[in-house]
Amino acid sequence: MNQEWNHTCFSSKTVLEGLIKLRHKLEPGFFDKRESGIFNQSEMFAFDENITSVYVDLDILIDSCNFSKLEKDFLTFLMYGYTLKDIVLSKFINRVIKEHDFFINNKINYKKFNFIKFVKSMFNNCLKIMWHNVLISQEECWENLNNLKTSDYKKCNKCGRYKKLKYFQADATKPDGFEYNCKICE
Repeated sequence: MNQEWNHTCFSSKTVLEGLIKLRHKLEPGFFDKRESGIFNQSEMFAFDENITSVYVDLDILIDSCNFSKLEKDFLTFLMYGYTLKDIVLSKFINRVIKEHDFFINNKINYKKFNFIKFVKSMFNNCLKIMWHNVLISQEECWENLNNLKTSDYKKCNKCGRYKKLKYFQADATKPDGFEYNCKICE
């Protein structure tokens, strides 16, 4: 996952929930991408690059959570703009009843059962798992940063990014022996 986006965009479970529930509104071409599985090049440039990057990372995060097919389909319904109530009223709830361990392992009186509460619980469970994976990913990122040899890296004055020294032109007149800006920014 792109670590920079994790720190800014996946900053809380509420943000994850919003990104999931609003995907159909925020990510241009979401429906087209899901139908075809690919973008054509001319459409790609029309997308807002930042939000598309966030959703690529969200997809990677969802894949890393090892959700069941049922849970992934459930999240997809939410990303398409269905509300929890819509999901309960749809045929999808029949699949939940047939496939979810809770229903398989317990005898339930379906007429009295609160499906809205159950679906909310299912969503909160998905969010917890996703949030846990974000925290692990952020922890690994900080661990990697702490293990870096700072003498091997330099911050570019123009773009502000830390890069390996090989990305800077050597310059004996500078205090550290390298140009202030990286080769890309010069």
